[in-house]
Formats: sequence, C-alpha cells, structure tokens
Amino acid sequence: MIHSLDRALTVLEYLAEQKSAGVSEIAERFGFDKSTATRFMQTFTAHDLVVKDSLTQKYRMSNGVLKLSYNVIQNNQMLQIARPHLQELARLTQETARLCAISNGCVYIIDQVCARKESSSLQKADVPGTRKPFHCSAIGKIMMAYMPEDEARAMLEQLDRKQYTENTICNVNYL
Repeated sequence: MIHSLDRALTVLEYLAEQKSAGVSEIAERFGFDKSTATRFMQTFTAHDLVVKDSLTQKYRMSNGVLKLSYNVIQNNQMLQIARPHLQELARLTQETARLCAISNGCVYIIDQVCARKESSSLQKADVPGTRKPFHCSAIGKIMMAYMPEDEARAMLEQLDRKQYTENTICNVNYL
C-alpha cells in the first residue's frame, strides 16, 4: 500500500462526509501539519476533485468527482443489464429498488430506481455510491438473510461491528 496515497484518499472520504473542511481542521483530524494538508488540497484542486470556497476558505468536493462517477456508470455492464430489472421491480412494488454489493464489510448502493409515488418510504433515502455498514443496515441484514449461514457468520466475525447507536446489534449470535 502506498501510505501517502492512502492518507490522501482518506482525506477525500472525510471531506465528502463532512461536506466541507478547512486546512487546519483536516491537519488536526489526521495528525499532520498544515503544510501537508495544504499540499493535499492543492493536488485535489489541480485534479478538479475539490474546490475552495473563497469566503470560508474551506474545501468541498467538486463536480469533477461526478465525471469519475459518470465514467464508472457508463463502463459498467452490470448496471446496464440490471437497470431494466430495477425499473420493473420499482414499478411492481411502488418502492425504491436497489442494486447493492458487499465489499470490505460494507454494503454499497450501486444503483437504484425510485418508485414514482411520492409516499414511498425508501424513495431518495440514499444515492448510488452510498456505503452502509453490513452488520447494522437494513440492506445488509436483508442480504445476510439470503446468504448461507456459514458465509454470513464468517463475514460478520471479520468485521469491526462498530456500535453506531444504543440499538446497534454487534453480537454475531443475534445478527
């Protein structure tokens, strides 16, 4: 693993979650000097991944990230094959239909089709690219219910199983 690249990508993920952050906040959060944080932000800016707000001096993700996402979508045959099925499922159920995958202990929403009705409980709850912890998300539990028990248990035992709320179930025997 390339340590500096790993740090940079971690900073980008943090920035995406926080909506915006300044150099001092980023440096403090990750334990490096402001000059390192500044160089990261300058590099991200040069690659159109972040943009600096001239009033607040904080950085946020830029629309350049959308270009990367768009290329992923356009080059993914699975999405092209799955989309008509998601549309039909959403039409039949009048609920949001999602295509998800498990990776690194998380469930990723790859694509979704929202039902047309306004009252859909899942409508627009998440967007493609959203990552949810496998052990404590509805999507993860649904996927786990249809996995072979030994496969689900093995995956759960490898996870950190962080407690997000007082109701988060972290004991493998109860999941």
